[in-house]
Amino acid sequence: MLNRNSKIAVIGAGKVAHTLVPLLVKKNYSIKGIISRSSNPARTLAKKYKLEFNSDNINDIPPDVKVFLIMVPDNQIASVARELSVLRKDFKECLFVHTSGSEGSSVLKVLENKGGMTASFHIMQTFPSIKQTDIKNSFASIETRYAPAGRYLFSLGRTLNLKSFTPNEETKVYYHMAGVFAANFINASLFSSGVLLEKTGLTGRNHFNIYEPIITTTIANIKENGPAALSGPVQRGDSVTIAKHLKSLNKLKTDERKLLMQSYIAQSMILLEIIRGQEGKLNQGQKEIKRMLAAASKKI
Repeated sequence: MLNRNSKIAVIGAGKVAHTLVPLLVKKNYSIKGIISRSSNPARTLAKKYKLEFNSDNINDIPPDVKVFLIMVPDNQIASVARELSVLRKDFKECLFVHTSGSEGSSVLKVLENKGGMTASFHIMQTFPSIKQTDIKNSFASIETRYAPAGRYLFSLGRTLNLKSFTPNEETKVYYHMAGVFAANFINASLFSSGVLLEKTGLTGRNHFNIYEPIITTTIANIKENGPAALSGPVQRGDSVTIAKHLKSLNKLKTDERKLLMQSYIAQSMILLEIIRGQEGKLNQGQKEIKRMLAAASKKI
């Protein structure tokens, strides 16, 4: 029976591990040690939390380990699974879990074929560095075909103060993309804002300080009213201002112009769809904006 006393091996010593390992240790989960292709990160993390072992060789995992937490990049999960599948142990009593948001448990099929239980456990949160991320009250997707694995992981989620749910493996990639749109693309938008602010001569200043108040207000409005809580020239149907924006973007250097123009057009088109869904139609100004955006898109 899997429980908090089941011995755990963590495979991968990257950003996710630097958040989950200390939390699991604090919650008295029995982490035996860490495996990493690069031995230094594993050694550092294991030493910091007084774990029994660290290694760059999967064969060094102790035989009493029952839970394998695979915290590696998506493109390494299958190869790690293959390496684990040749271990000399009774797989029927073991649980193999990866932390990918876009991959389902089927990527661990080679371990399932050996009799092991497989699952995915993904936390909808950003892990930008090895500094520990606060994951409390974040959502976690738990996908598995095995009831004991599900009970263990949902219990883990509760222990870590996560809001867990079960996704459909076949459509899980859309769940992951939703997180990319909600989180990573904010970085891209703010980077673009910084590039544009530099055109005004504000080079060297902390650009975020300038638009932080409007971001804070926007997020507050979205939390209260949803994404349809819009303002700005697209919402007003202000085609004159949109035309000025497009003209100014066309003056930028080629690579910069193409990237920013594509982003501006795509996001403005999405805003128009939000408006159409909210109002049932576009007003004349908004229709003109859509025409202008479509024409500009053809010229990129």
